[in-house]
Amino acid sequence: MDILGFLKGIGHFLAKAMGIVRQIVPEELLAHAIELVKAARDKFLDNTDRREWVVQELLKISINGVHLPESVIRLAVELAVSIVKKETQSVIDAANPTPGTV
Repeated sequence: MDILGFLKGIGHFLAKAMGIVRQIVPEELLAHAIELVKAARDKFLDNTDRREWVVQELLKISINGVHLPESVIRLAVELAVSIVKKETQSVIDAANPTPGTV
């Protein structure tokens, strides 16, 4: 197996894993996580500090009257981070098109 095939396999696996995570994480929690991830981007310089702040904030809330376990909250944070990164990259790509693609 070549390295490119290996990396494609890992990418495919990660995409499937994120799809499963999306099924586990309640939409309301994900919406809160996305808002907080965006707020943390401006509030902290260090990614670890950002993530921990978001986790602590999410631990304070309940979804449908239930406080979710930290493991589900951490999954929501990682999913939110990946969504925000994709959104940010899309904005950057739109503002700076590759020559010859416009």
